[in-house]
Amino acid sequence: KGCGSVIITLILTVLGWIPGVLAALIILNKN
Repeated sequence: KGCGSVIITLILTVLGWIPGVLAALIILNKN
């Protein structure tokens, strides 16, 4: 269960991180 929770945490982190990076790139490109 320990490894599974770590993997789930990493997936949730990546899912939250990717949109943030894309949004930052879009904002920078608009400027």
